[in-house]
Order: sequence, then C-alpha cells, then structure tokens
Amino acid sequence: MNDFAVTVNSGKQNIVLKSEFSVEIDGQEYEYELLQRSHYTFLLRFNNRLYTITRVTEGNNPLGILVEGNYFQVSVLTKLEDMAAAIAEKKQKETHRTTALSPMPGLVLKIKKNVGDFVEFGESVMILEAMKMENDIKSPFSGVIKQIHVTERQPVEKGAKLFSLE
Repeated sequence: MNDFAVTVNSGKQNIVLKSEFSVEIDGQEYEYELLQRSHYTFLLRFNNRLYTITRVTEGNNPLGILVEGNYFQVSVLTKLEDMAAAIAEKKQKETHRTTALSPMPGLVLKIKKNVGDFVEFGESVMILEAMKMENDIKSPFSGVIKQIHVTERQPVEKGAKLFSLE
C-alpha cells in the first residue's frame, strides 16, 4: 500500500506515492526525486527545488533530520498503522479512569495531597478509615490532581468520588 500518514514535528500530512517520481500530499500532486549521498546524507529534489537532508538519529520512528540546517522530527506510518494507533489511543482514553472512587464505605481520615500536586502511579493520596482500619487510597495513574471531592472527617459510601486526576 502506498498511503502514508507522515507527522512532521506535530503536524500530520497524508501522503500517497503515485509513482517512482510523483507524490500526492493532502490531495495535491508533486514531483520528487530522492538520492542517497552517504549513510546519513540525502538530496531531495521536490518540485524542481533541491534540499540537503541529514539524518540525525538512528532508527525509524520518530526520525530526527536536518533540512537545510532546520531540525525536524519525522514519523512515518502506513495508513493502516496510523488507524490502528488511533484506535488504540481512543481505547486507552476510554478505559483510563480520571476519578478515584471509594472502594468501601468509611471516613476520610487524612488528605495527603492538594489540588495541583503531581502524583505518581501508586502514590498515597489520602487515608480512608473503614472498620477501625486505615486504608491507603493510592493514585490509579500518574497525573496532576485537578479536584478533591471530599474533606477530612467526611463519611463516604462505597463508589463515592474521592479525587480526580488529569
């Protein structure tokens, strides 16, 4: 398949290789020729303009290149790989809980963090007392606390919102 999704820095372009010397970028067709001068240096003729490209990093994605002295980070995926990555990212966002819920009824004994604090995955955020035992309520993922829904000495039911992360 000759359809690609190319990300340059943070902008994405759709590219279709039409022939050995023709490419379509977001619906517009261009002529090109790419010549390899050395392991790290290439010459690109693009619509009768000549560019010197130097590969800065090894590997494929992302690739660091210099074009006429300007640095770019480039990632090239087939359309199928791009669609699979988008589906995986959407699925991760759907399953990624941003609000921590109380695992049991109890009393909020101590709040250890404040709104705006960064917490690591598994870091203790508050203490919940239930059946005369202290339970550490930990962060379900790394992030910034955007809201605390309870106060110290507040009773909570199972499933009550405790804090939100972003």
